[in-house]
Amino acid sequence: MKKLLTALFVLSTVLPAFADQQGTSNIEKGKQLYISNKCADCHGNEGKGDGINAEAYDPNPTNFHNTKEYHHGHKGIDIIHSIKYGNKDNANSIMPPFDHLTRQELKEISSYLLSLQDK
Repeated sequence: MKKLLTALFVLSTVLPAFADQQGTSNIEKGKQLYISNKCADCHGNEGKGDGINAEAYDPNPTNFHNTKEYHHGHKGIDIIHSIKYGNKDNANSIMPPFDHLTRQELKEISSYLLSLQDK
């Protein structure tokens, strides 16, 4: 019984740290994908909707720090959908689809964008 309690204690302290490392890893990978896929050109280097191309669009690209500014939902599933399929609400507000990204890459970018919310 003592061994079982010890094992449970170790798991209860190790698993949360491991999960946090996995989350941090996904965020970092997502940030790299955000950069390599040129998301910053419209959304800005820090995701504030102020990229070099932002002024060409109305409405402006999403500021990922403010959930009220998300055009199509701010939950992970909404973000993944917007990235994968793009947004074509009108001629001035066109985000292309990034359907070449894998499911894992979409999750990683979403993790990064979620980490920016309300910061």
